[in-house]
Amino acid sequence: MDNIQLSAHKSKKQLMAEYEDRRTITLWNRPLTTSYYFLVECTYRIARLFHKILRYKMLTFLSTLVLIGYYFLRSAPGPHQATITYLDKNVLWYSWWVFLGFLSSCGFGSGLHTFVLYLGPFIAQVTMSAYICQSLDFPEPPYPDQIICPTGVNGSTSDVSFYSIIRKVQAEAMFWGLGTAIGELPPYFMARTSRLTGEIQDEVIELSSDFSPSSSDADGDSIPLVKKSEKEMTLLQNVELFLQRLITRAGFIGILLCASVSLFCES
Repeated sequence: MDNIQLSAHKSKKQLMAEYEDRRTITLWNRPLTTSYYFLVECTYRIARLFHKILRYKMLTFLSTLVLIGYYFLRSAPGPHQATITYLDKNVLWYSWWVFLGFLSSCGFGSGLHTFVLYLGPFIAQVTMSAYICQSLDFPEPPYPDQIICPTGVNGSTSDVSFYSIIRKVQAEAMFWGLGTAIGELPPYFMARTSRLTGEIQDEVIELSSDFSPSSSDADGDSIPLVKKSEKEMTLLQNVELFLQRLITRAGFIGILLCASVSLFCES
């Protein structure tokens, strides 16, 4: 039993040593080591890409065939060009909103709230233009840089209702929301891979080093490296500890509540 505890204690020390070593691997502190690991990771990813291509030959062949067919349809003259142009504009327009939603929630550390920067101003622009033009008969998406009022409109502001404005911008908002949902997938798969491989993420080590687990939270999976009492912790650390315990105990409901707060702040 003592040997098992000693082995576990050594593994925790080793995890902390590896964590501290990873923190020093930056482009400014260790440029050669960082560049080496970058090249190794790129080589590994390229090799995995070729492995996936060889593994899914039929899917790769069909995808290539579809792209070649689309290229010839787009290049060949004919009456179908109007449909191709319409599809191109709409696919690019809605893909742009999906991409913005993805950036808002993917967790790359940019802090890019694309609702405030893009979707919100777009909705405000459509709303103000609707009341100025007294109509929602704008061109189909993608809209031009400046919304031009339709000519020959004899209406009133009563013709522009709240629900009609919602219907006008609902497609962009829904595709933006789809992008935010897609942006939650990369962190999930990264955490899932770490869990399946038995690795412990740096965030878990940081939480374990900052917070001393309570009697109800202490278990074999915790890493009590540097314990702090709750009185020594800052307000922000206490909030993080509360959220960690809430998610651990409440599970899906806790995650849903925390995500709802994030969505409210962004909206």
